[in-house]
Amino acid sequence: MAIFKNRKKYTVVQEENDNSTIKLTKMAKRELTITVVSIFAVLVVSMGSAFAVFTSFASSKDYNEVVVGTLKIKYTAENNEAGGYGDKINLSDAFPEDDATGKARNPYKFTITNEGTLPAEYTVSIKDDQEMIDEEQCEDLQLDKSKVKISIDGQEAKLLSELKDATGENYIIDSGNLGTGESKTYEIRMWISNDAGNEVLGKHFHGKIVIDGREYRDGLSAPDGSGANVPELGDRLIPVVYNTENQNWEVANISKVGEWYDYTKQKWANAVIVTPETYTTYQKATAGTQVNMDHILQMYVWIPRYSYTIQGTYGKESEIATTPGEIEVKFVNIDTRDTGSGTYPIGEATEWYTPDAFVLGGQNLAGIWVGKFETGYKDAVDTTGAEVDSSTPSQVIIKPDVFSWRNISVSNIYSTVKGIAGNDAFGMSEKTYDSHAMKNSEWGAVAYLSQSKYGKYGNNDYQGANKEVYINNFYNNSNDSYKTGCSGEQPSTSPSNVCTPYNNLDSTGNGAGQKGPGASTTGNIYGVYDMSGGSWEYVMGNYSNEVGQSKFTEGWNTEYKDYIDFYTSAAVKSHALSETSGWYGDSYGMINSTSPWLLRGGGYYGTKNAGVFYFYSDYGSNDASRSFRVVLTLK
Repeated sequence: MAIFKNRKKYTVVQEENDNSTIKLTKMAKRELTITVVSIFAVLVVSMGSAFAVFTSFASSKDYNEVVVGTLKIKYTAENNEAGGYGDKINLSDAFPEDDATGKARNPYKFTITNEGTLPAEYTVSIKDDQEMIDEEQCEDLQLDKSKVKISIDGQEAKLLSELKDATGENYIIDSGNLGTGESKTYEIRMWISNDAGNEVLGKHFHGKIVIDGREYRDGLSAPDGSGANVPELGDRLIPVVYNTENQNWEVANISKVGEWYDYTKQKWANAVIVTPETYTTYQKATAGTQVNMDHILQMYVWIPRYSYTIQGTYGKESEIATTPGEIEVKFVNIDTRDTGSGTYPIGEATEWYTPDAFVLGGQNLAGIWVGKFETGYKDAVDTTGAEVDSSTPSQVIIKPDVFSWRNISVSNIYSTVKGIAGNDAFGMSEKTYDSHAMKNSEWGAVAYLSQSKYGKYGNNDYQGANKEVYINNFYNNSNDSYKTGCSGEQPSTSPSNVCTPYNNLDSTGNGAGQKGPGASTTGNIYGVYDMSGGSWEYVMGNYSNEVGQSKFTEGWNTEYKDYIDFYTSAAVKSHALSETSGWYGDSYGMINSTSPWLLRGGGYYGTKNAGVFYFYSDYGSNDASRSFRVVLTLK
């Protein structure tokens, strides 16, 4: 018996004289849910001191191949040897047995093939078959999942209960993605755990295999295998990649796995906002089309939702702050909200915590788009021209080699960035995007990812102290300074009147990586820049509702509560405060009632006073050395 469900209209066609094929044709292909029902009607009966497990079936009709939308599931002949009929699994004549015996069983085998023209993602899981449970009236007789063992593709056996997802309704076997024409074959072996006792007598087990699949279309791209959530583009962001030969940004091929991004290789997803006049051209352009830098208004980097944990005080395998170790990270789906302590002493990583940055207004976020550079002032032709204390969203520009927008109060920073979405200069709809000044928790999310295997820390081109993000130390003169995207080619160094540009890919060797990208959070061109040095950056982090000199008016702390992190101490998980204070020797000082606004990143002349983990307090007033950063989320 096979049941196929779809959220949209479908048609089932059974070919004449061929009972081996069922085709399901979608009328609308954006999302599909394939439910393959396998019956495990398990009855455990006493046979002296042993137990036998039998499976009863409805029809034994064998459907060997099923086509659903663009995904085809094929059941191979080995299934019959393993006791299965098409999509059904038979545990007939099974006894409690040890793992070695269970893993030696004939496998239940099936293959998923993507026959569509676009990549697709899928999840394979086991779920209780409530329909069968109701039919058998055995709700109170269900076999404890902790007594069922499963081995997938010959891997280490696990209890089925260990595979339960956050909803408690699904037991996740695997998830992945398939490019056009690609296939994935699974071999599943299930048996009764050898430690099963009398408590399983008379129990039933009714389950179904569920395969959920979705094509990547309408702004979705193929995933990269890291588990990172697919970047959300909305209706204005253009996905881009860098062409190292031509030294320009190009429209990315989002259909090819790993082409646009690959977090396993520290290649974070990048996207741009272009002028409204050129948007349609680039939106319809083929992959590889050059994106003229003159048409780019804003550049962003995708930070996918993840959970983290820190071993000890200074990260994995480190005992000193000046050379901190890895922050362990695992990418998670939008529904996951791990609430562990965020730190563990030694051994296997535990106590995972999902950063606060991935919740906005009580809603979970799949990820956030972070300004690739400090925010610049569009019309500025020199340093002084970028010192403007006003709320003017149309002047926001986020790209390399522009003058950072400085001398602006925290209140004007807040209103300027909030005004980006909905401003005609960018063509971004407020119904699609939320724009806001970077919160301190969001800074922390970028910092932690950079210190993980997915960031610069995991980039093998950099060794030792060079794993720290390089400083932007450019300072030419009082009217030619604070430029975005510059690199000092090392973590801490004196100011320089030479700006090594962000895209200088020359290698310096000796574990020092590339000259320009060393100043990014990935050690390559796909990371976030200016997070060490350049201008001090105000972030939306405030001490106990104190206005300071920010120029906020009465009621601000209630009206803006979703967009400002409020503190009474530095002991907050995921915000890159007490958890990582002093890492790489960066200076730190917590906000207080007198200086209630947080600064991050430090300045161009900093040594210890610059770095991704640097933080300090300030008044919130306009200052010629203070800038800010933009964050976008999709509604």
